[in-house]
Amino acid sequence: MNQSSDALSSKERLLKATAHLLAERGYDGVGLALIAKTAKTTTGSLYFHFPEGKEELAVAAIDAAAEGRRRRIGEALDEGGPSRIAYLWADHLEASDWKIGCPVAATTLQMSSRSEPLRQAGQRAFHLWQDEIAKHLKQHNSDRAAADLAARQILSLLEGAELLARTDRSRRPLVEIADVLDSLGKTPATKT
Repeated sequence: MNQSSDALSSKERLLKATAHLLAERGYDGVGLALIAKTAKTTTGSLYFHFPEGKEELAVAAIDAAAEGRRRRIGEALDEGGPSRIAYLWADHLEASDWKIGCPVAATTLQMSSRSEPLRQAGQRAFHLWQDEIAKHLKQHNSDRAAADLAARQILSLLEGAELLARTDRSRRPLVEIADVLDSLGKTPATKT
């Protein structure tokens, strides 16, 4: 369901705006006034919903963004396997002119050593996505341990390629791993 920003509650707008800004600027590049302005609400509303402030809001935004991305990962896997995720992420980056990456990666890289709640939010997100990929792989592979390992490898490749794509301002890193992702999804992974 696609809702306009007017139809969303102030809390939903705050979560969406925060996730967008974290993906674009990272945690340190985002202030509460900018979040409120982007969400078309007030800082009073922000503190009403998130009385502990920016960190609490960022954790909630990461959790919400992680769930949204989990759904898109599941849809991509159903549409065409792991390679489809790479192409969707490349499309997203290119459409944003390489400015909007993953809010989870951007925030976790920046804050994991400074904020335990944000580190844990990043960990939850990555595990959620890995579990979604593993769930799909287990439908096609009876070796559950191999599917879990392949899911971690797929997610690691996707996240690394997304960072390179954003840095290079090019789809190429994501497109180059597409076949590898499908191979990982079809063959049992081996531990090294």
